[in-house]
Amino acid sequence: MMIGVSPTSPTSPSSYPWLGQKYLLRNPRLWGMAICYILCSIVIGIMALIVLMATTLKPQANLLGGGEVGWILAILAVLIEAVIILYMVCKLLLNKLQEDIFIKVMKAEGAWQAHFVAPTFMDTMLCCFTPSLVIQIFTLPLNVFPVIGTIAYLFVNAVTYSWDFMAMYYDAIGLSSSVQRSMVVGNSCSKIMPSNILSNPHFQFGSWCLLLELIPVFGPSFLSLGNACGAALWAVDMERTKMAKRVDGGLGIGIGVGSEV
Repeated sequence: MMIGVSPTSPTSPSSYPWLGQKYLLRNPRLWGMAICYILCSIVIGIMALIVLMATTLKPQANLLGGGEVGWILAILAVLIEAVIILYMVCKLLLNKLQEDIFIKVMKAEGAWQAHFVAPTFMDTMLCCFTPSLVIQIFTLPLNVFPVIGTIAYLFVNAVTYSWDFMAMYYDAIGLSSSVQRSMVVGNSCSKIMPSNILSNPHFQFGSWCLLLELIPVFGPSFLSLGNACGAALWAVDMERTKMAKRVDGGLGIGIGVGSEV
């Protein structure tokens, strides 16, 4: 009988984002994946802008009445359209890269089992449009208000953002959505109530991930990949704890992380 997974681990969940950044820095092979992502994003952004300028600028200018004002508005519209396309493509590439890094780290640590199920391309696409992402976008303006706004933003988004990361492990081991929901938010959302949320491991992990990713430029790119490493390291400890319980009847001890890829 399979032993159930638990978010409990030898290391505090709030430490894994920092361990992930350290892991990423110590493994140059992962840098190549990050550099490819950044270069692809730049190329796609330039191509999208060129194509839109060549094919839609004049029609939009005519639609907006022509003249100087029409052309200015058309240029602004094309820039906005290019940003939207770039965001959607970059989000897809980032999700794919995070999944690849997650699996690579788990394999390097010897915790990825043969029966684990890797995400499909369709799974990656669906991850670009999760409800948690929509909530993050709409609540992002809260950060305009120093300290209080950011705290509110974390309380709203940290748990579900952590779930987005850890679902890569929970899905791989075959946990259903209802079981994952019970683990992450609890029955009747008991684990995200004000009296319980601070002790929720997923809040502790997700809040630091979000804080790191709020850092301009580096946060949404390089640090988000470090967070994927951190999620993988947390999953590694969960898997080792589960295996130790299976072998030793619950008397296993946690093993440290940090092997080279």
